[in-house]
Amino acid sequence: MSIPVKRPDPWSWWIKYLDRLPWAEGKTKQRQTYKAFIRAGTLGIDENRAMAEVESRVRAAGGKVVPRDLRRNLLRAYGYAETAESHPASPPAPRPAFRPADLAALAAAGPEMSLEDLMAKSPVDPAQLNSGDFLEAVFKPGERVIVCKSLEDPGRVYRVGCREPWVNSLGSPVGVFYLSNPADGLLRKNANGRNSLRSEGNLTDFRHLVLESDEAEALVWLRAMAQVSLPIVAIYASGGKSVHILTRFECRTKAAFLEVLEPLKPGLVRYGADPAAMTAVRLTRLPGAMRGKNEQKLLFLDPAAATTRLSVRSRRGEA
Repeated sequence: MSIPVKRPDPWSWWIKYLDRLPWAEGKTKQRQTYKAFIRAGTLGIDENRAMAEVESRVRAAGGKVVPRDLRRNLLRAYGYAETAESHPASPPAPRPAFRPADLAALAAAGPEMSLEDLMAKSPVDPAQLNSGDFLEAVFKPGERVIVCKSLEDPGRVYRVGCREPWVNSLGSPVGVFYLSNPADGLLRKNANGRNSLRSEGNLTDFRHLVLESDEAEALVWLRAMAQVSLPIVAIYASGGKSVHILTRFECRTKAAFLEVLEPLKPGLVRYGADPAAMTAVRLTRLPGAMRGKNEQKLLFLDPAAATTRLSVRSRRGEA
């Protein structure tokens, strides 16, 4: 005999989801608003109601409300719905979603792996490197990398090959970031009409993709990702509870970047990767820098970005 379960209405479901998002002071609001709108669009929440509720959440958390930015996030998140209305005979594929049970099964299929094990498998000893060493290993001579001491910081240009010492020993209460793909180092107008060093128009290459997870426990997620053949360049701690994985796909254009990403995205999201982080214009944690009292520690570095699964790699120095 089955007992019917009364499910909450979409609005109530959405409100419970919003309550779990980190709206606290000091947290970036862009990620939260985008996630909120994605879930709202999935549940069929009216756009105007969603906009009003998200705006009130941002204000309550002490954040600055920029209607244009909110509207852009909403349109991105609700884009699938607009496509469905324009092409009712060809509805879009279901949006990929995180499946904790699948993540646990994939992680359990491989050997145990601690952070120490991961560091021992790193082709380059991560304990010997500072922030400048990391950037020199990941980027090409002459390239410019944008380094920021907060998500709101317009950034400073580090030129690879010059070994500029200022990039070492950086820190801030919220951590230190770098733009995952190289930029031209010039101020250019972004989509909002403001001068920027770190907009899409500044990028000179689209070869790196950052994977991170706010949903999965870090060690479980790493153990699962160790079973996947990915061109991993580096893995580093956020200075909080998560880790970031930097991958390389050698894409020179945005179109090539999206062509590589689209078939990979559903599977990565299924195992806990954050879909909002999978963009070419992405600030990610700078290894070696400090987030408050915590180091954004480099755990793994392979400048060659070999696709051999981490689970079967030998320890450094072993045959």
